[in-house]
Amino acid sequence: MMSCNLDNIKVVLVDLSGTLHIDKIAVPGSQAALQRLRVAGLKVRFVTNTTKESKGFLLNRLNKLGFAIEGSEIFSSLTAARQLIEKKKSNPILLLENEALEDFKGIPTKEGQPNCVVIGLAPSMFTYEVLNTAFRMFVMMLKVLLKLGFLRFWSRLGSIAPAMKK
Repeated sequence: MMSCNLDNIKVVLVDLSGTLHIDKIAVPGSQAALQRLRVAGLKVRFVTNTTKESKGFLLNRLNKLGFAIEGSEIFSSLTAARQLIEKKKSNPILLLENEALEDFKGIPTKEGQPNCVVIGLAPSMFTYEVLNTAFRMFVMMLKVLLKLGFLRFWSRLGSIAPAMKK
């Protein structure tokens, strides 16, 4: 095992998908590696750019896989989007899967005059009707488009799937 001086390290940021888990399977050795970081007294925080599921959904999966992680330790692109929406007092249209909507509870959406569109990995929302409505609203009256990532493909248990079908 490689040793290093950890004296100046205050926080370790760990990506979730592909580092600790791939879909519903823990990456071999990841629980032990996380435990070593914690035993070393390091503060560990988890980051992810996934937009297909909420922090709570993800946390539940990670806990079932044997990771001792608290919700307050996870920061996602959905978290960042929510914080920006709250700061700007925006009224978004959310193009997200149902599994991701939990991170936006309490945010008024589609009520009154929407002024931004939040787009995540939501294949079920990528229909002509939904995207055309969002585009028309964006072009006619909206000022902000929050794109939560760019993904051509995603990994699913040994296979690679296209993010969007033509």
